[in-house]
Amino acid sequence: MRRVINLPRAAFDGYCEGELKKATLTGNQQPVHIDITEAAMELGAEAMKEWMSDLAQNLGMPQGLSEGLKQQ
Repeated sequence: MRRVINLPRAAFDGYCEGELKKATLTGNQQPVHIDITEAAMELGAEAMKEWMSDLAQNLGMPQGLSEGLKQQ
């Protein structure tokens, strides 16, 4: 028996190591929600910029965008 999933309506959670941040994406890899814990915020702005840059790159966003996030 095959199971059909409506990808635009499906939601999948992904966590960073240590589960300090959680990204929720649709089945079409569209970001829906980002949760950032207080512990992650305490790591500072540099760590957050690096994480956001990596997320943008993993989502297939244009290279210039992810590079711009690292430099800000």
